[in-house]
This record gives sequence, C-alpha cells and structure tokens, in this order.
Amino acid sequence: MKTIYKVGIIAVLVAVSLFACSKLFSPYFYTSQDGPGHLIRMIEFHEAVDDGQLPVRIAKRINFGLGYPFFSFNYPLLYYVGDSFQRLGLSTLDSFKALLIGAAFISSLSMYAWLFPFAGWLAAFVGSAFWVIAPYKFLNMYVRGNVAESLGLAMIPLGLLVIDRFLHNKLRGIVVVFYFGLFLLSHNITVLVGLPLLFFYGAWVTQTFKLERKRLWHLIGFLISALSMTAFFWYPALLEAPLTKLAELRSDYVSYFPTLRDIIYSPWGFGSFAKDLVPGKMSVQLGLVHTAMIGAAIFLLLVGRWKKLHAVSPMEKLAVFFGLLAVVSAFLALDISRPVWDALPILQYVQIPWRFVGYLTLASSVLAAYVIALVPKSMKFIVSALLLGLLFYANRNHVRVNQHIPFENPFEKSEIYGPSTTSKDEHMPLGAPHIYEAPNPDGDIFPATAGTSQRGVWQSNVHKFTVSLSADAAFRDNTSYFPGWTAYVDNQRVPIRYQDDAFGRLLVSVPKGEHVVSFRFGEPRYRMTANIVSVVATIFALFVFV
Repeated sequence: MKTIYKVGIIAVLVAVSLFACSKLFSPYFYTSQDGPGHLIRMIEFHEAVDDGQLPVRIAKRINFGLGYPFFSFNYPLLYYVGDSFQRLGLSTLDSFKALLIGAAFISSLSMYAWLFPFAGWLAAFVGSAFWVIAPYKFLNMYVRGNVAESLGLAMIPLGLLVIDRFLHNKLRGIVVVFYFGLFLLSHNITVLVGLPLLFFYGAWVTQTFKLERKRLWHLIGFLISALSMTAFFWYPALLEAPLTKLAELRSDYVSYFPTLRDIIYSPWGFGSFAKDLVPGKMSVQLGLVHTAMIGAAIFLLLVGRWKKLHAVSPMEKLAVFFGLLAVVSAFLALDISRPVWDALPILQYVQIPWRFVGYLTLASSVLAAYVIALVPKSMKFIVSALLLGLLFYANRNHVRVNQHIPFENPFEKSEIYGPSTTSKDEHMPLGAPHIYEAPNPDGDIFPATAGTSQRGVWQSNVHKFTVSLSADAAFRDNTSYFPGWTAYVDNQRVPIRYQDDAFGRLLVSVPKGEHVVSFRFGEPRYRMTANIVSVVATIFALFVFV
C-alpha cells in the first residue's frame, strides 16, 4: 500500500476517534458516575508527588482526611500519565479528557493495525470503527466517566497486535515486555480478564497458523519480566489487601447481571444500573448493529464450513476464536452463569458481570471485519459504506453527555473531602468503622484533660504536631494506620498502638511536657524490596531495548 493511502487511512481513523470524543472538547466537565472520583484522585496524586511520595500509595485528603491508600491497590498508570500531563501544563480536567481521547486513539489505530494483515484495509477499517463507535465505549466515556476501564480496554487490541507480530517473528520480544508492563498497570479488572484472553489468543494463533511453539513459551517469560518491572505495585497490593475491606466487594456481582434484552438493546440513560425496563437507567447494551454482526458472522462461519464455500482463510481462523469469545462473554454476562460466578472466587473480583459486554463489543468488531472480508470485491466498498452508515446512525444519540457543568475543585473550599471516592470505602482498615464527620485535625489526647495539641505540618507522607501535656497521655493522629507509617516523639522513634484504637488510627504514648510528635510514611522492607526489583528490571529492559 502506498504511503499516501496509509496516511489517508490513519487520518480517517483519527477523525472517527475525534467524532467519538467530540463531547470532550468543551471547557466544562460533565455529570458522570466515576468521573469526579478520578479527578479528585488525580489532584491528590499530583500533591503526593509534590510531597515526594514515590511510589504514590496514600491519598491524604479524601475519606475525611484519614489518609486513604487508594493508589496502593488501583491502576496507577492513568495517574502517573495524568500527572505528567499536568506537569506539562494541562489542567486536571484537561488531563482527564486527554486520557480518554488517548484511549480512543489507541483503540482505533491498534485495532486497524492488528486486523490489516488478516482482512485487508477496508475490513480492518470497519472493524476499527465498530470498536470505537460502540455503545459500551460511550457508556464508559460519557455515562460512567470511567477513564481507567477505557484505557484498559483500549490496550486489549494493542496487546493482540503486539503478541501476533511477535509470534509471526515480526517484532522484538522486548516490546512485548514493555507492553505487558504497561498493561499490568492499566486497570486491575481488565488485566484479570484480558491476560487470559491474550494468552488464549496466542495459543490459538500458534496452533492454527503452525507457528513456533517456543515463541509462545517466550511470552510467559516476557510476562514474568513485566511482573518484575511492576512488582512495586502488585506485590504490596497482594500482601496488603487482606488488611483492608476489599474482600467485601466480592459479593457485589449478584446485583449486576443484565437481561438478554438489556444487552441487545435498552434505552439510553444516565442513571445507575438496573435490570429490565427502568426509566433513565444506564444502558449496558451491545447495540443492534453490533449484535447483528455477531449473528451474521456465526451464520457465515457455520454455513461456510458446512457447504465448504471457500478455503479457510486467516481471517476465518480469527473469526472462529472471536465467535467463541462472543459466546463465552455473553454467557458470563447473563444470570444463567450465576453458578459459575458462585464457584469461582477469582471471577467474583470482576465485580460487575455486565463488564463482559466490553468483550462482546471486541468480538463483534472483529466479526464485523470478517463479514466485510467475505463480501465480493465488487460489492465490498458499497456494503462497507452501508454498514458504517448504520453504525453511525445507530449510535448518533450515544455521543452525548447528560449535562455540562463547571468542575469545582473541592479542596479550594475545604482542606478535606468527605467521600473516599470508592463505592464502599473498601480500602479502609479491617475493623475500622465508617465515619460521617471530619475528625479533629489537631489530633486527640487521651484523657482530653491532659493537655493540648496543634498540627503544624500536614503532607501526604509527613505529619507533625506540637503536644503539651500536664501528665503522661496517649496522642492520636486522626489518620488510619497503614503499613509504612512510623511515629517519633522529639525525633525518637516510638511504637504505634493502632491496635489499641477503636478506629485503627495512629496512636502513640507521649510523656508529660511539651513535645514534637511526628508521623512519617515510608516503605517497609517488603515494599522497598519490590521497588528495587522494579527499578533493576526496568533498567535491564531499557538496556536490552537500546
């Protein structure tokens, strides 16, 4: 293909992505379910980096200023990239939108580049358009404002591209290592589902195209290398998760099974999820056009093999895999799969069964490319144009926001923010009760009559108080205990008695007199070890790459 044609196709793909993101090009924010939480956490992350907290693990001001370890457990890639955007001069809101727009670009370009060798430029273009102009994508972008899942899903076709090129000996393995590293940091739940999908795809491609099996084993080695590079995140998260209320989320899945009608088509709304016909609820639909592509592709696969209408093409081999993915995804999204969810604890961490509509969307996009690939050459352009016209028409009302609103930084009015920005405050310590009012920022003295205290320094990783006591007493910094906190009285380290506090906060014994009580957040040995492993592995990978 001539360079001018390649540039033209890329330009059209960019235009399609810009159309999908068109409602983001407003100076205002918009009402969404997860968007405000992401923005507030981006602000907190930026401040934590300014405080010198690297890697960032604690958000200082959310959850009533108790110190919330959100970043210890959740998808750090978007916050590090978002922070970089802010340091380049973008506002927090513009950084949030830039991440969504970037996810759309990654989606369209990587899907096209991956499908092109299998289906040709026109079918690959149709598949890419179906992946970008999709109800589930608009649900994440405009209804939920879920930039993390948008980024995670965007990296799935990029992974298919990278793995496919490596298995066909057209890409260096070190690129696969870096891809896995970024993917592991993108979105926890997407990684949980996406990694098995990518490896099943690799095995399928290796088997059906008779490729070298040793290269499939190399992928496992690359993943291990990527795990080493990202050990700073996942290793402490696994060790520390039992200390929090994260396990409470495992039971959420029972409330989020859609009906088949919900998936095929349901009225577009901006409310929370509900089954069946509920006015104003969010729509978790696949969409009529996407559904039709799955049906048409499966019919053509069955008829084509039954009547042997044509030789088995590379695209048909690909279509079989994604036809199976469509069936499995539909099954896991529906209530009929409830026994499977009940039996598999790891599946329960997906939390929301209708998330599998995202993988149905992926499958239908590939199958749309397969349908176009089968159309006779003389009719291919006309059929593609009609199909794309239907796609854009069916989704014309999904490219919209509920209401544009100005973004107000809550920390400009108050030094703390009450909500934790997560659904159930699930990163709070086990046994710590939920609170609904701000605690004393100057800390508490037990007994209260023993003296006074005043906070002097309050950074995400350093707190300092002046404490004056008429008798020996206990002093509590109203910050939830999390591994890494250490306490000092006049620069002499003292034990933290968080087990003795009803709220699981930073409690220390202080002798009579005037003292400086300080608390510092750092890295315990196991986290420091993980950090060192990540640094060494990344330096080694960069050395190999160069």
